[in-house]
Amino acid sequence: MIQFDFGGPKRRYWLVIEPNDVSVCLRHPGFEVDVIVTADIRAFYRVWLGRCAWSEVLHAGQVQLEGAPADTRAFARWFSRSPMADTVRAALTASQ
Repeated sequence: MIQFDFGGPKRRYWLVIEPNDVSVCLRHPGFEVDVIVTADIRAFYRVWLGRCAWSEVLHAGQVQLEGAPADTRAFARWFSRSPMADTVRAALTASQ
């Protein structure tokens, strides 16, 4: 299970990942947390949209990952970007 903290108790969410299902919970579902993601919501959105890379927000301290080293390293592979992320990245590259 992944816990997302976006600044305050009302901005905390849990993602329960099972082999054939993923659930978003607004209340702690009672499972052990494997990874805690503490993030500035704007930075998290920029990564999701494809405007920047995980490495950028991690190095800037805008996103912190806590958990077992294997889980925090794997987090970027678990995370799905927006279906528009490739288009956004291409547009950003073309405009530079």
